[in-house]
Amino acid sequence: MHCGKEAPCLLIGVVSGGYWAKTDELVEARPEHAGDLLSHLAWEARGDLIGIDLGYRPRGIVRVNGGIWHFAHTRTGRLVNLDYLDATSAAITHRSVSSADFVGVGWKFSTDIMLVDVAGGETFVRAFARLGYRGNYHVWNARGGEYEYLGRRGRFDDDEHVVRYAVRHQVFHGGVFMELGQATGDGFYGRIGGSVSFLPWVEDRDTHVRTDTDYHNTYRLGWYVLPEIAVGVGLGRQVAVEAFYEPTLQYEFTDTRTTIRTPRAVTVPDEKPNYRMSLHRAGIRIVWSVLSTQDSWGRDDLVAGRASSGASDMPRGGWVRGATQ
Repeated sequence: MHCGKEAPCLLIGVVSGGYWAKTDELVEARPEHAGDLLSHLAWEARGDLIGIDLGYRPRGIVRVNGGIWHFAHTRTGRLVNLDYLDATSAAITHRSVSSADFVGVGWKFSTDIMLVDVAGGETFVRAFARLGYRGNYHVWNARGGEYEYLGRRGRFDDDEHVVRYAVRHQVFHGGVFMELGQATGDGFYGRIGGSVSFLPWVEDRDTHVRTDTDYHNTYRLGWYVLPEIAVGVGLGRQVAVEAFYEPTLQYEFTDTRTTIRTPRAVTVPDEKPNYRMSLHRAGIRIVWSVLSTQDSWGRDDLVAGRASSGASDMPRGGWVRGATQ
């Protein structure tokens, strides 16, 4: 019995792993400028990741998923800040490198529509389309480091705040996934697929502490790509353990705006900001399945991995593999 075909099924997943986050803040130069950019801030950090995933499939072809994860605080990140202020040259005029803190949270909701869900002999095949919404909120804080401005070199104080950066990234996306594996409670399986979108919505605030200047940016209409690959094994009828890798890639945007706030004025410059992001998640997901069936009195009971009556008739592999992705 496949979860959701004969009986509703609730799935709970616990995620533990790591992340690698990289964000590029860009300011594009005017056409008359010799180079392509006026400014480039490159943030990078690695750390630990934890999360919880949920999935529910009622009888039929629909499955609903949700989840939340936490990017654990790390102080091992880095900011490289480059300026290209000479209009007659593409050379770097200002450069600084600082250590950076990073922390963040993420959330997701999606609906899957089963396109193929069959089992024959010792194998099963499942393919589904996904419509989803996903968001992340990240905070960076750069401190200390060294600089070189027009040939003049120096160091910031170690605890001096240089740049603070907060970004909220949201996207509606759609994609297709496929699962293939052994239709046994202790069989192996794999999943591959991905989602794409041209409808992300990003807002950020970049505060340059030393000059008391805030840059408020909004970004729309840019390519977003979210592939995923996972392999796992069932540990009986109730539990599965899978390893996953999920790189998120956000390309440059076509619709961007910026507002600059200083103690003296608020301005809207002609120069166009832009944004790139890559966020790689990898780790282990432990999934526990709970099946719901009706007893002779017509009540719905949640029973771990099997029906409340006639459990011995349920074939091996009755739980859904990887459904809380």
